[in-house]
Amino acid sequence: CGELKDGKSLAAVVVAHRAADPADPTLPLWDAGARGLAGDHVGAVDALRPHLAVLLADEAHAVRAEDTWIRALIACKRFDEALAAARNSTARDGDPYFEAVVHAARGNVDETRAVLLTLAAQGYPAERFYRDAILGPVMRSEAFADVRAMFPEPPPDARR
Repeated sequence: CGELKDGKSLAAVVVAHRAADPADPTLPLWDAGARGLAGDHVGAVDALRPHLAVLLADEAHAVRAEDTWIRALIACKRFDEALAAARNSTARDGDPYFEAVVHAARGNVDETRAVLLTLAAQGYPAERFYRDAILGPVMRSEAFADVRAMFPEPPPDARR
């Protein structure tokens, strides 16, 4: 299922899975993912919101729920909510990665740089930043040239 890259295909799988296992607690994540892939980011937020607390309470699903939630909020330009969710994630696991994503999406160069320095100190390689669907393009932008100089993009043959 994780390999489906278009909203329509994933939505069809979600419908079939819902019929087979309507009690699956991950259905809201799949539904939100399908909506997001289809460009319906408001629908993704709406699909996830009523189930978010339960998903976040389950360590097996917390990171995926945070990732889906924060990225949907960013896509809706709800940066304050996204940053609050990212900070809650950091408080939960000590990993401020989502804060970097929100700051970058918002165009906050200094805040992004500060979080990336923390992430680098935690062992994150620069290639991880560039692989991110939100963070990578922002880091390649002219506005982030100073940040890019601190964290140069590895050549394609050096990436995993």
